[in-house]
Amino acid sequence: MTTKPWYPVPFKIGHAYRATADIMGHFDRISKDERLVYRSTGSSHYDGYIGFFFTDSSGVDRRWDIYDNTDPVEESRKFFVELDPEGAP
Repeated sequence: MTTKPWYPVPFKIGHAYRATADIMGHFDRISKDERLVYRSTGSSHYDGYIGFFFTDSSGVDRRWDIYDNTDPVEESRKFFVELDPEGAP
């Protein structure tokens, strides 16, 4: 059973997204124009992070983390655009 997170999730499971800028995070670096498929999310109140987990085109797990006092929807708009099934925004 999956529990719904306490924060809004700006991504849809199984959908592809393109990074619109280079993203340097604490745990991963995502390059501009990199294509990622969204898989899941998680959070740590202790560390103060919300994590969003993706798979890249090589099948490697990737992550984008933000502080848990920011709005995930607003932050995601700064860095990601959803792609249609053919790969176009």
